[in-house]
Amino acid sequence: MKLCLVGGHLTPAIALAQVAKLHGDQVIFMGRVFGRYRALSPSHEAAAVAALGLDFYPFMAPRFGDHPWLNGLLILPLLGWHFIKALKLLHQTRPQVVVGFGSYLALPLGLAAVCLRLPLAIHEQTTVPGLVNRLLAQLAAFIGLGFAAAKPYFPPQKSVFIGNPLRPSFLTESLHRPAWLKPLNQPLLYVTGGSQGSSQLNHLVMALYPSLLKRFVMVHQTGGQSAPSLQVQSHHQKNLYRRRSLTETEVAWMMRHARLVVSRAGANTLTEIIISAKPAVLIPLPHARFAEQSHNAAVLAQAGTALVLTTDPVTPPQLLAAVNRLYQNYHTYQLAADRLSQPWPRDSAKRFYQHLTPLARPST
Repeated sequence: MKLCLVGGHLTPAIALAQVAKLHGDQVIFMGRVFGRYRALSPSHEAAAVAALGLDFYPFMAPRFGDHPWLNGLLILPLLGWHFIKALKLLHQTRPQVVVGFGSYLALPLGLAAVCLRLPLAIHEQTTVPGLVNRLLAQLAAFIGLGFAAAKPYFPPQKSVFIGNPLRPSFLTESLHRPAWLKPLNQPLLYVTGGSQGSSQLNHLVMALYPSLLKRFVMVHQTGGQSAPSLQVQSHHQKNLYRRRSLTETEVAWMMRHARLVVSRAGANTLTEIIISAKPAVLIPLPHARFAEQSHNAAVLAQAGTALVLTTDPVTPPQLLAAVNRLYQNYHTYQLAADRLSQPWPRDSAKRFYQHLTPLARPST
């Protein structure tokens, strides 16, 4: 089977690609060559795909929300132009299934796939789908859902809750403590704003270092978009390990051994928190489209596994009070986290792949 993957949610796409490669399938990826914010730096998808040795095909498309005037006179001609490019690219590469993972890139390629009578599948990572997946859902042959809460947005007859595919390194049994981290002498608090980081979260936590380090060993992942004061690869003082980035296996180790997690509420991080059965303090990105992070966080809050801080801005005393509340009632929150985690899919990439194989059109 030859799969074509496209879209903005990279982690589930890479996880699916790894499963497909294990089955001897050919996987190609279509995406941006350069990052959105740094025009001369490689995009995340280009770097990750290159590391896996997959064929990468550059593709761009207009973003709907970047320039309001584009949504008027120019958006349809631009989409038409990129739709024609998508037709040519899919005709050239001849995949048997096209799989979209959201974002503006997936729209022209998804439409082109349907016009070429190529099976189209999509994966929705969040609890509230974006505009592209809402549009493509009407044309897709299969829709994989990262959260069951997204079901009301999609046709029920072709939507299945499979979870968010995670890379195999996160699920491996044999994880070793990072060499830079000393043996823990206090409970571990893991703070992360995701790979890109969160300036607001970073400054909140920095203001609380003196209070939190009395009770915890802290690993603070600042991310790639951290403030200038945090633009160092690593920093270490007693009980504090500040790292700009962590490897996949280091993230997995943190999630497995942390007592508590403080995080934004992106779908991928929340999936890791759920599978790891960790109580958490969540600070959703306040201006995310469709308030998706607030809806994501609500899944954990309703299950009794997390405290969600929604004031804008969140203050250091509010965050400290939430961490203390989790710590003081740890066993109650841990039991709830175990209940949520136990039935949650761990083999999401495999499940997704199994739904794709019957769709594959015979190669020509």
